[in-house]
Amino acid sequence: MTLHEIVLIAHSYLRWLVLSALCFACLRHTRRWLSGAGWDRLDERTQVATLGTLDLQFLLGLILYVLLSPFPRAFLADMAAGMKSAQVRFFGMEHALGMLIAVGLAHVGRKRAERRDEPRQKHRTTAIFAWCSLACMLASIPWPGRSSARPLLRGLGGEAPVTSPASSASAAVAACPEVYRTRCASCHGVSGRGDGPLAASLKPPPRDFSKSTFGRYRSDEALRQVIVGGGSALGLSPLMPAHPDLSEAQLGELVRCLRSFGSRE
Repeated sequence: MTLHEIVLIAHSYLRWLVLSALCFACLRHTRRWLSGAGWDRLDERTQVATLGTLDLQFLLGLILYVLLSPFPRAFLADMAAGMKSAQVRFFGMEHALGMLIAVGLAHVGRKRAERRDEPRQKHRTTAIFAWCSLACMLASIPWPGRSSARPLLRGLGGEAPVTSPASSASAAVAACPEVYRTRCASCHGVSGRGDGPLAASLKPPPRDFSKSTFGRYRSDEALRQVIVGGGSALGLSPLMPAHPDLSEAQLGELVRCLRSFGSRE
């Protein structure tokens, strides 16, 4: 397992702790604000714990964004092309911006609450900013059903099998599942020729699946290794991200998809 996969899995699972802490803070401070309760030690500990988990999650996200994930690099290398790809735009800009705002709101709420003398006002300020932070975070998560969807629980086959598009420009494209369009086409192109909108910004360029040289990697096992483990799994470009969350059904569909591109020669 690569460092990218380890940090990605930790980031994915930690979000549930962050969301739980935020929800608890929202409900507790709202209830105590409306009831006029005082500010006690548990209120203080709730704030410290919530901000601590938020900061840790943000740190993991920052490591992914700056050092490990290929999507931000591709987006920053060619923003015009990145804006045309929903998945690259989401992970290169929207996700990071939304989480930055969520963390910022939580910290601003903490600072403003500290300046309030009356407990009810402290609860009110904390509750309002906590709810806003939670809303930004929920809007910035790649939930199933979105074009940038990721599994709820990484590594457990959390995504449901997908079906092929009903219509397409060619039989080869029609043989590809929706997951190819959402995760692969931005680099490899809709027709698998390595001409996706981000291809020009990647060095080395994405593989052209229609070329005969692609035959060296055509065994089902080799294709699965690259899809699941990323380019580093076979000594290829580390810019090719790993997708360890895909189900066996999805892997089978992707293998057939890639074979269909090569069969056109």
